[in-house]
Amino acid sequence: MIDLFFNIVNAVMPYSAAYGAFVAFCTILVKTTSTKKDDAVWEKVIKVLDFFSTAFRKLDLEKMKKGEEKLAEEAKKAK
Repeated sequence: MIDLFFNIVNAVMPYSAAYGAFVAFCTILVKTTSTKKDDAVWEKVIKVLDFFSTAFRKLDLEKMKKGEEKLAEEAKKAK
């Protein structure tokens, strides 16, 4: 069973590395080019890729911050 897990991980690793490199490439391309026309296209590509990303997005971080603030308020009320 553990061998199956490692076989799956080893099979997926190159694709996840390529995915991360592509996202980084698109992000750098959008930030470094001076024209806005291509930025709109690449930003859409980045949004699609970001939808499938497992990393924290800005929205996730905002939700975590709101949750922390709410917990801090509840802790103050409990005292």
